[in-house]
Amino acid sequence: MNTFGIENPLYRSSEFLFVGKHPSFSESNVYENKNEEFALTHPLPNSQQIIEFYESGFYIKDNSLTGLDKRLQFSYQRALAQINFIEPFIQEYPNPTALDIGCSEGSLLVLLQERGFTTVTGYEPDTKMANFANERLAKHNDASFTIKNEVFGHTELEENSYDLVCSSHIFEHLPNPIVHLKQLKPLLKENGTLFMEIPNQYGLGVKNCITPSIFPSAKIQGHLYFYSPNSIKKILEDSGFKVTHIITCGRNIKDVFANHKKKYSRKKISIIKKLKNKFQNIIKSPIVKVDNQKGIELPENNYISQADNNFPFETYWEGDQQGQWIRLIAKPD
Repeated sequence: MNTFGIENPLYRSSEFLFVGKHPSFSESNVYENKNEEFALTHPLPNSQQIIEFYESGFYIKDNSLTGLDKRLQFSYQRALAQINFIEPFIQEYPNPTALDIGCSEGSLLVLLQERGFTTVTGYEPDTKMANFANERLAKHNDASFTIKNEVFGHTELEENSYDLVCSSHIFEHLPNPIVHLKQLKPLLKENGTLFMEIPNQYGLGVKNCITPSIFPSAKIQGHLYFYSPNSIKKILEDSGFKVTHIITCGRNIKDVFANHKKKYSRKKISIIKKLKNKFQNIIKSPIVKVDNQKGIELPENNYISQADNNFPFETYWEGDQQGQWIRLIAKPD
C-alpha cells in the first residue's frame, strides 16, 4: 500500500523504515526501502519551504570571488565529462537541438554549442546562474539560445522539438519525479535522447548522506529522494523510457566519506583526551592511539578549485564497485 500519497512505482511496497531527520527540511523525515534500493522524504516540504531553501543560497554558500570561481570550475569540469559521455549517442542528429533543465551557469549548453547544436534552451531558477549562462552563450553568435530564469515549465514548449534533453543533478530535488518524466517524454523527438546524472546516494548509504557529522554538505543538499542505479532504472522504465546505458562514476563510494569519518573520529578522540586530562578521576576510558598522518580533506561544499585537476569526473566503475554519481542514457520507449 502506498502510504505516502505520491505517484511512483517504488512506493507500492510498504516496507519503508525510518532512517533519520531530513537535514535540509526540519519538519521532514527520511525513510528507506531496502528491497527497492530507494529512500524518500516524508512529509514532502511545501512549495514555500522549497522556495525559501533555494533562495537561501543553494548554489553558492561562499559568495566571495573565490567561492564563485570554485563553483564555476567544478561545474565546467563535470560538464566536460558529461559531454564526453553523451557524445557517442548524439552523433546522428542533423541540426541538433537541446534542452537543459537546471542548466546552472550554462557549461553543458556551451559545450553542446561547440559541438554543433544549433538551438539550445536552458531553464535555471537562480538569477545569478541564469545571468552567467546568458553571458557565456551569447559569445556563440552562430547558435540560437534561450535561457529562462524560472522553474521548468513544460507547457510552453512544443512537443517533438528536442533531440537531447539533459537533467543533471535535478531529479533528486523534484517533489514529484514521475510527473516530471511524463512532462519530458513528449518534448523528445522520435529518436531523441534523455541524459541524466544524479547522486548514487543509496550506494553511498542514506544514513551517511543525511548525517552532517559524516557529510558536512548534508544540510545544503536539499535532496528529496535517494536513488541507486537499479531504482532509477526502474522508475524510468515504468515511466515510458528505455535505459540504454547506465554506469556509476566519480570517486569510489567506499572512499567518499572516508576523510570526513576520520576527521569526525579525530575530533571525538580529541575531546576525550581533553576531558581525560581535566577529569582524570572521573573518566577511566583508555586514550586511543591515533595515526597523526592527516588525510586530504574534501571541500565542505563539494567545490573544486582550478588546481584540483585530478577529481575523477570520468572514472567509471563496473561490477561490485560503484562511484558516487549515476550517469545514464535513455530513449522514449
